[in-house]
Amino acid sequence: MNDKPVHEIILGAIKGAIWKNKTQNGSKFTVTYQRLYKDKDDKWQSSGVYNTEGSLILAQVAQQCALWMYNNNSSKES
Repeated sequence: MNDKPVHEIILGAIKGAIWKNKTQNGSKFTVTYQRLYKDKDDKWQSSGVYNTEGSLILAQVAQQCALWMYNNNSSKES
């Protein structure tokens, strides 16, 4: 993966980071998801654990990430 995502989508505390990866068959997008929060020392942290509300927001972020990847995929094959 690259050092920085090519695009990020954030809704509330849920973030989807889209990465562009070079493969033998050309470039492909992948996505990672995080729930952002501040700890007791007021420092930003992230988690991959989602409650009911977070899961619903995650679904929306995932949909928006998928649409972004599809619209920005020059080959439109994935």
